[in-house]
Amino acid sequence: MPPKPPDYESKDYWENRFKSETHFEWLGDGGDTIIPELVGYLLCRPPTRNTLPPLCLHIGAGASTLSNDMLRQYRTVYKTFRGPVIYNTDFAEEVVKRGNEVEQAKGPEVVWEHIDLLRWKDMLALKKRVLETKNSKFELVVDKSTADAIACSAEMEYTKETLSSSPEDAHPLIHHELSQSDLDNVSYHPVEILALHLASLVAPGGVWIALSYSANRFEFLEEGHEEEGLMTGLLWMVSRVATFATRPGSAEPGKHVPDVYHYLYVLQRTNEAIAVE
Repeated sequence: MPPKPPDYESKDYWENRFKSETHFEWLGDGGDTIIPELVGYLLCRPPTRNTLPPLCLHIGAGASTLSNDMLRQYRTVYKTFRGPVIYNTDFAEEVVKRGNEVEQAKGPEVVWEHIDLLRWKDMLALKKRVLETKNSKFELVVDKSTADAIACSAEMEYTKETLSSSPEDAHPLIHHELSQSDLDNVSYHPVEILALHLASLVAPGGVWIALSYSANRFEFLEEGHEEEGLMTGLLWMVSRVATFATRPGSAEPGKHVPDVYHYLYVLQRTNEAIAVE
């Protein structure tokens, strides 16, 4: 039997891994994929006296150095600015603690937040903190294979019984959907929950740049799916998808290794308001 794949969706897996791993890049370092897209977005918002750099939410930052590269691009375009502009998040306490120690010694531009992206209570707290301190929502989300890891999770189940005692465990829209249902529980794909949570934190016109190994990671956002599930297809639009070949097939006689591709999704937050927030 083939070995069981790691539990990429598990917090315990990442906590144990980050105890010894201080640097690793999933799907490459982003230099040829995410960074050019980020630069293009920043250059479309040229700095003026009244223009603040767009706040960036870097989800599942882990042991990557991508935020260092992103900060260099922010400094190139915006020169000087005050306070944090990049919010690295992870649900592994070890890597968040280490990241904060490093960034505090370097300056205030990058901060780390200990957050479970699928836990609405965590996302709501971040939303409130950012609104209070920056008076703004995020305009950029950077995701290097984090949606991939989340996709490994089982469907998210919500029950009337558990939510009645812990209302902040679910987004208000899920409460609404459950209240309108004859069933005692509802279930949703975890990446759709991620999309709903992010839609509440991202301003209209904001962009979610997601690098994935999957050619159909955001299938639920494609045309024809708008009225399904939580209708997140009304909140996010797939602007474009770029394909990157990462490994050519083997030229060894008698053997063939299939080509491997990575996919860069650029999703745009629509002007559609969430029905219940």
